Amino acid sequence: MDPNSQNQLWSKWQFEVYELSRHVSRDAIEYNVAKWLRLGFGSVGTVKISRTAHGWRFALIVEGRPAHDPDFVQSVRVAFNDFVEKGWGRVGAFGS
Repeated sequence: MDPNSQNQLWSKWQFEVYELSRHVSRDAIEYNVAKWLRLGFGSVGTVKISRTAHGWRFALIVEGRPAHDPDFVQSVRVAFNDFVEKGWGRVGAFGS
């Protein structure tokens, strides 16, 4: 066990994108999602990208980001929707 783990704040986030018309390749998704996540959450954490029946799911666990703060969660949600609109156009996106 990591002796510092008791002093670390970890949070779990999940984002989903529903593709309605534009299909984006997995390579482009992996590159751009990793870039966006690194800018917004830093480089300490993990992400799992998976294909769903209607789009994509990004599940991540990151250190030091306050998932319990409603204002921060709302700002991430807005930023994620902006990110998705640039890549897919106006489609359904959800982050929590």
